[in-house]
Amino acid sequence: MNTETPEITREASRGEVQAKRRVPVGRIVALTLILVAASLLVTAAVLRYLATSEAGARRLWQMASRIVPGRLSGEVAGGTLADGLKLRTVIYTSKTQEIRIDKVDGDWALSFSPLKLTIRSLHVGTADVTLHPTPPDPVTFPRKLTLPLELDILDLRAERVLVRKQGSEQRYESLRLHGRSDKVRHHLILDKLITPYGEANAVLEMNGVRPF
Repeated sequence: MNTETPEITREASRGEVQAKRRVPVGRIVALTLILVAASLLVTAAVLRYLATSEAGARRLWQMASRIVPGRLSGEVAGGTLADGLKLRTVIYTSKTQEIRIDKVDGDWALSFSPLKLTIRSLHVGTADVTLHPTPPDPVTFPRKLTLPLELDILDLRAERVLVRKQGSEQRYESLRLHGRSDKVRHHLILDKLITPYGEANAVLEMNGVRPF
């Protein structure tokens, strides 16, 4: 003889349906962790592809040409972002200037302990710089001149730098320099630069925190 009332039977049935609909919390957490891990792996794979392949370098250059203020164009002739790039016919135009560089050959490496960029060589052909007239701005000094990472420049060269402004032209040739920085203290040595006034060389020591 069934002594259960209709109300109790209905409550029990309703509880069974809700239990079936209820998803275990542990399963949701596990699925979320799997999705996060998969996203991180995909992101890491994409970043590695962009940084270590020539096709990735071309893709990054295309992205930069859209993001950088002004107009940027040029050709990636070889190399990768991780190890160094070879660029050809680089042109950058803004309201204040136009820069044309026929070739850039870079060879560098990034290390993470400590975070440091080592530029083994950065060779530029001819850089043609045109400065457009602009209204004078008040001179302001930055609060600090620090870098986000250590920097070691072993060999930086430019065959020729032309600076054009309001019909005049100044020519600089055979630029050679090297230097280093620990983020705060900067040391730069100008080995050689042929200017309109003769050959120059210099040593620059600077602290990136005021007083400079």
